[in-house]
Amino acid sequence: MADQPKPIRVAVIGGGIAGLLLGQLLSSAPGIDAHVFERYRNEDSLSGYRIQLSLEILNLLKTHLPPETWAKVLPSVAKTPKEGYYHSCFMRPDGHVFYTYLPEEFRKTAAVSRLRLRKGLLYESEKWLTTGKKFTTYQELQDGTIKADFADGSSHVCDLIVGADGITSRVRRTLLPSIQTVQTDLVIIYFKVPYTREVESMIPYKTGSLVLYPNGQEITIMTWQNPEQPYAKGLDPEHIDPETSYVMVGFGSRLKDFADQSKSPAEMTPNELKAECISRVNAHPTHPSIKALVELVVTDSAYANVFRMVDVSEPWNSDNVTLVGDATFNMAPFLGKGAACAMEDAVDLSRTIIRFPGTPAEKRASMLREYVDTMRARRLKERKRSAFVMNLCFFGTTPLRASVRDYGMEIANVWLTASGLVRLAILVLVIGAFIGGIWGLNGEFLKKLAEGLKQVFATK
Repeated sequence: MADQPKPIRVAVIGGGIAGLLLGQLLSSAPGIDAHVFERYRNEDSLSGYRIQLSLEILNLLKTHLPPETWAKVLPSVAKTPKEGYYHSCFMRPDGHVFYTYLPEEFRKTAAVSRLRLRKGLLYESEKWLTTGKKFTTYQELQDGTIKADFADGSSHVCDLIVGADGITSRVRRTLLPSIQTVQTDLVIIYFKVPYTREVESMIPYKTGSLVLYPNGQEITIMTWQNPEQPYAKGLDPEHIDPETSYVMVGFGSRLKDFADQSKSPAEMTPNELKAECISRVNAHPTHPSIKALVELVVTDSAYANVFRMVDVSEPWNSDNVTLVGDATFNMAPFLGKGAACAMEDAVDLSRTIIRFPGTPAEKRASMLREYVDTMRARRLKERKRSAFVMNLCFFGTTPLRASVRDYGMEIANVWLTASGLVRLAILVLVIGAFIGGIWGLNGEFLKKLAEGLKQVFATK
C-alpha cells in the first residue's frame, strides 16, 4: 500500500477576522493541516463595533464557508434599512446637507456586527484554534520547513506561515524588516448610542452622515440594527449590551485639538473621552438633533483609536511566508474597506493554499506571488480611496478651507446627480465664470482671442 502524502502544514498567526476566516476555509480542505494561533485568550474587547461589507463579500462568505458556519455568521448582518440600502451624506454641523451622491457600489452593502461575525467564525474552532499563544518570530529550517516561535518557549514547525496579526505584525517584521508603522496625528473616538425609536428620529440623515466642522474636526454617524430586535429597550448612559442595536458615533480630530493635552487619548478614561466629545459639539453651533445624539453616548462603549499607518511594501517572493489583511498594510478608517479587503485576502489565499498538495515548493512560490500581487493591488486601490475621503474630512482646518471644501463638494454633488441638460448649464456657468475671472466681462475676451488669432496667422 502506497504511503499517504504528508499534509501541507499551515500556521496562521492572528485570530482576527482574516485569521479566523482562513481557519474555517482551510480546516476541512483535503491535504491541508491548518492551525490558527491567537495571542489573547479572550475575545477582542473592541469586537462590538460595526463594519460595512458589500453584498458581494457576503455572498463570497456564503459560497465558501461550511453551511453550518455561514448559519452562525448570518445573524451578524443588520436589519435592512427602510430605504432598502444604507445612504449617508456629508453635512455641516448646522444640519445643511451638501453631498448626497451615492454610487451603486455603496448601495449594495450591509452593516455587520463585528462581535457576531467573530462569534460565527469561532464556530467549532476548538479543532484548529489555540489562544494565549504570543508569536515572537520564525526561523527557516534547512529542510525547507519553517518554525514559528512563541513567547512561552514553545514552537510549531510547518510548511507555510501566514501573518494575520494586524498592523503591528511580528510576521511582517521578520519578512519585511524595513517596513515601518507610523503614528499619525489623527484620532477617532468611538461611542455607541442605543438605537431606540427616539434616537432614530435624531439621526440627521437617513442611515448616517459625516458632519464636517470648520476646524478640521468631524463626526461620523452610522447604524447597526439587530435583525432579531431592531430597537433597543431603553437608554442607559453608562452601559450598553454588545447585542443591542446602536448608532455608532465617531469623533475625528487631530491630537492638538484635544482640550486635555496632559495624556494620550489612549490613556484617557471613558468619562474623560465622553466629556471631550460633548465639549466639542458645545463649542460650535451644532444642530439640536446632533447635539442630542452626542449627549446620549454610552460611557462604557468608549474607544480611542490613535490612527497608525503601515508603509506600503513592494511585492515579495517566498514559498513559505505570506501576509493577509492589515499585516500587509492598512488603510484609513473611512469607506469601511479594511475588513472587506481582509476577507477577500483570506478567501483568495485559501484558494491558493488548497492547490498546494502535490505542488513543488518552487511552484508554490509563484502561486503565492500571484496572490500577493492581486491582494496588494486591491489593498492599494482601497487605501488611496479611503485616504482621499479622510483627507477631505480633515481638510477644513480653517473656515476658508472648510468653505472651499463644502461648496466644492456641493457643486460636485449637483453635477453627479443632475441630468444632462443641467450638467450643460453648469458647464456653461463654470466656463463663463472662468472667462469672467481671467479676462473680464466687457468684451476683452473676444478682443484677446482676435489678437491671438492674428498672431497665429501672421506666423504662417
